[in-house]
Amino acid sequence: MFKILQSKSGSNFVFLLMVASQGASANEAVLSENLQLTVPSLRYQTKAAPDQWLWANLQYLPSQDGRILFTVKDYGQTTPNNTPALLPLASISDQGAPQISTLTSDAATLSFKASTPLACSVVYGTDRQFGFVATDLNMNGGALTEHRPIMTGLKPNTDYFYRLQGSASNGNLYASDIGSFHTPDAAPTTRFNYAALANGASISKVSSNFGAVSNDKTWGANSAIDGSSATAWSSNGDGNNAAIEINLAKTTAISTVEVWSRAVSDGTAIIRSFTLTVDSGQVFGPFTLPGTDKAYGFSVIATTQKLRLNVVDSTGGNIGLVELSVY
Repeated sequence: MFKILQSKSGSNFVFLLMVASQGASANEAVLSENLQLTVPSLRYQTKAAPDQWLWANLQYLPSQDGRILFTVKDYGQTTPNNTPALLPLASISDQGAPQISTLTSDAATLSFKASTPLACSVVYGTDRQFGFVATDLNMNGGALTEHRPIMTGLKPNTDYFYRLQGSASNGNLYASDIGSFHTPDAAPTTRFNYAALANGASISKVSSNFGAVSNDKTWGANSAIDGSSATAWSSNGDGNNAAIEINLAKTTAISTVEVWSRAVSDGTAIIRSFTLTVDSGQVFGPFTLPGTDKAYGFSVIATTQKLRLNVVDSTGGNIGLVELSVY
């Protein structure tokens, strides 16, 4: 049994659930003007089995007779209110279950959008005991609604299992069902990336690094040419003034430049268009980037040792690159 107390705050109605079971608890729920409401993590003790605790997510059920009714959206077994409930991630999903959005022979990106901000991680491994963990590439270290953790260090042609889990600011813990994927065979290495750190390239100039760190630190410019999709260079709020210059190991005849823009869940940090400048002063572009899901290739026929990328248009903020490659 529980009773609902109603008050009004601004444009929202606030409903407090008072649960009759001793020791039971419920989070405060906010009901919008259109009466769409979900009460997360109502925890209560059953009368028939005093040692059993349950949780339930309640959702508003429209009524024609003036009564305020709720239907059980989801429920399960939990513990007393001094221990956070482990809730299904699906209960706060905006776009369904977590999905593998990009997959290569050695890395996989997991994408998920939640209706509640979460600090998330994904555990993964070659069996259901997992053994590895990856977190969101989040500059602020806080809770997000859009998540894209990258699982790295994978082996080609191998089965993997994963589970996405997170914590909300109210202490609730969420976990997805265990998912799986299979990595493809390793693609034959036929191209030599002249812009890779491992091949002698270096950063000669950069507009800025987030937090004023050095190039070899997290968010530093070296992350744009380290060959890893799990790292990224971020400027310190440079927006359309962001720029990075790479010094190849020697003067080289190049034909293709691949650019992979970073992105932030709030829609900022995305490069929309850019130019490339070579030693002779010739400027190529502007080129338009179709998205931020992968590296996109652009034809640049030139002989040069230095290559400078200047942002022309962006969504502002901490503009940067996941990777920049030269072939």
